[in-house]
Amino acid sequence: MRTCLPTLIIVSVALAGCERTPRPEGCPPILMLDRRDPQEDAAKAFRAGDKRLLELGGLAPTVPGAEGGDGTYRFLPGTTFRMLYGTSDTTTEACSAVREKAETYARSYNEKMLALTATDGG
Repeated sequence: MRTCLPTLIIVSVALAGCERTPRPEGCPPILMLDRRDPQEDAAKAFRAGDKRLLELGGLAPTVPGAEGGDGTYRFLPGTTFRMLYGTSDTTTEACSAVREKAETYARSYNEKMLALTATDGG
């Protein structure tokens, strides 16, 4: 009986491992942006009264699409922001690998939001 118990434990552990659902690959918060239209999302947020710009997190957060030609940002004082999920400096390697997608989305979103707020007077 003693030799059967370790074998039974090993088989049970192996079978339990087979039934685990694998974690999805990649970075879902950023990869879902592929199905979104940043221009329409910005217009919808603007219509709802949300005029925040998107920022990408990190040691030094950035606001794509709001850069001026001289390296400064071109938004009004008092502008508020929300960080795009999956872009913080504590994110996973998978999210870091697709950060460019987040930057492209945020750039388009912010350019649209800046254009809308400029015609709105801020």
